[in-house]
Amino acid sequence: MLGDLTETWSFGQAAGTLAAIFVIYQISQVIYRLFFSPIANFPGPKLAAATLWYEFYYDVIKQGRYEWKIKELHEQYGASLYSLSKFCYSNSNK
Repeated sequence: MLGDLTETWSFGQAAGTLAAIFVIYQISQVIYRLFFSPIANFPGPKLAAATLWYEFYYDVIKQGRYEWKIKELHEQYGASLYSLSKFCYSNSNK
């Protein structure tokens, strides 16, 4: 049975199928995070809520400026905002 499967699928077809599954999974994760997650209504930039690329950009490309960006976002959106880095940031000093 496994021999039949390997004979009918080429490597390109299998790689394409896996890539399509990965893209569909990523899109479903973004939709869930933006619309159906319990914290979907938290204030903050939607890109930060949808992916980790927002934090990656400020930490890696901007060389560790995410901490300052969080402070700026607190001023813009209020005391609580959400990021996908597994923390809900809260600025309780205000």
